[in-house]
Amino acid sequence: QTITVTVTNVDEVAPAFSSATTGNADENQNLLYTAQATDTVDYTNQTVTYSLKASTGDISLLDINSSTGAVTLKSGNLDYESGKTSYSFTVVAADATGNQRERAVTIAVNNLDESTPVPPPPAPDPSPAPAPVTEPVTPPSTELPTAPQEPSVQQAVTDTKVEVPFANVAPASVDLAQPGDRGDRPVVETPSGLSLPSQSEINDHLTQPAPGAFRIAVLKADDVSLIVFNGVPDQAFEVSATLDFKLPADAFVHTKEDAVVKISAQLADGRPLPGWIKFDATTGRFLGQAPDGQEMELQILVIARDNDGREASAIFKLKLGKPRETKVGLNDQLMLSKQLPANLQRLGRLLSTARST
Repeated sequence: QTITVTVTNVDEVAPAFSSATTGNADENQNLLYTAQATDTVDYTNQTVTYSLKASTGDISLLDINSSTGAVTLKSGNLDYESGKTSYSFTVVAADATGNQRERAVTIAVNNLDESTPVPPPPAPDPSPAPAPVTEPVTPPSTELPTAPQEPSVQQAVTDTKVEVPFANVAPASVDLAQPGDRGDRPVVETPSGLSLPSQSEINDHLTQPAPGAFRIAVLKADDVSLIVFNGVPDQAFEVSATLDFKLPADAFVHTKEDAVVKISAQLADGRPLPGWIKFDATTGRFLGQAPDGQEMELQILVIARDNDGREASAIFKLKLGKPRETKVGLNDQLMLSKQLPANLQRLGRLLSTARST
């Protein structure tokens, strides 16, 4: 008796992944990752289908295209400022026979520079400059300027020798200009008859809490505005020190309590913060370990942006160095006491509107 046995070739090899296990995706888009796998067994149709493994990572937030392997958000776009800066999930690749292979993936969200570009300066006037006029030279005055009637200045009658760290660091520079458009700022006097709100009033009136938002002071007015208020004070640390400080709630002020304001921080020249400085956009906290033995001065730009696209920005200095002994004289104290935000006159108009409503 002759028996014929036919052996059926069975596909026992799962698809092989060629896409990476880690990666980066820019914010402000829906696409997070694209899975890629091949099934090269010649007796199948070499078709690979994709799915996300249940109950793993951030699967509740994600969808995957079974044919292309594209992993996207179920709703909205990637947003670094929302506080969700990375996603993890597991992709399953299956062939026509049912063989499967899994790949765990972690994707970091890139924080993009979303500041408004600064327009170029106007072209210079081609007309010739007028001839200079020679005027009599007046000898410089030797009299000290009269100190304003403030307790901190009245006490500084004579120079006082004190031990202060980094006395060459000036107060925080604040305005609404963009990087590269900051010249000397004139001293702005407080409008007559106006008084700024107290610290307790500021703490009682803050903007709307929301995911990824930083709550700032509110000064109610009909004119909807987001402006710099007290700005961000300069920070000074010794080299190799641990940095830990927060933005004050009154650095900026908004005229509407229901505004949602988000904060970002970068170097004043547009580059991201150094890797050793971490910034929490929700709490406004800067934390980091300064490099060993390196003296430096960084100018940091803090940008506040509300949910309608209004922006205000403030620059402060971060100084790492060795403390030194210096003298703080009357002229220095007068200068410090007169430094006000460049937009104080605008704030005065808002205060007038707030009192009339």
